[in-house]
Amino acid sequence: MKKGLVLLAALLIAGPAMAAKGSTVDVTGPVTFSEQRNQVMLDLADGETYAEISPEDRAKVVSSLDRMERLLGAGETPEAIQAMHPNDRVDLINEQEVINTILTRAQADSRMVCRREIPVGTRMPTNVCRTVAESRRLRENSRQQFEHAGRGRANTIF
Repeated sequence: MKKGLVLLAALLIAGPAMAAKGSTVDVTGPVTFSEQRNQVMLDLADGETYAEISPEDRAKVVSSLDRMERLLGAGETPEAIQAMHPNDRVDLINEQEVINTILTRAQADSRMVCRREIPVGTRMPTNVCRTVAESRRLRENSRQQFEHAGRGRANTIF
C-alpha cells in the first residue's frame, strides 16, 4: 500500500514535467507567443524531442510560426488577439492548429518503446528499443519484402 502511494505521488509530480517535454502553441494561454515560439524552435533544434519530424513538416512549422508572428505583430495578449480582425484571428488559429497537429504527431512518433525480444539463433532475450516511427518503418519494409517475395513465387511455373 505504501509503495503504491509513493508511486502515485511520483507520477503526479513527474506528470507536468513529462507533459512539458515537447511543446505546442496556444496563443490564448498565459505564456506569450514569443516564448512559445522560442521553445518550439529549441525543441526542433535539439534533435531529440521531435526526432522523427520530416524536413517538410519542419519547414511547415517554421513558416506557420513566421505567419503567426506577422499576424500578431506586437499584440500578443489575449485582449489584442480578440481585437484582431475576425479573418486574421481565424488565420492565426488555423496556423496554430497546423503547428500543433504536426508537433503532436512528431512527438508521438518519436516516443521510445522498448520490448524484450529473443533473437534468432539464441534463447537469450534482449531489450530492443525503437521509436514508434522506426517500428512502423520496419513493419512496412517487412510487409513489402514479404509481398514482393510472394509475387515472385506465384509467377513461377513448376
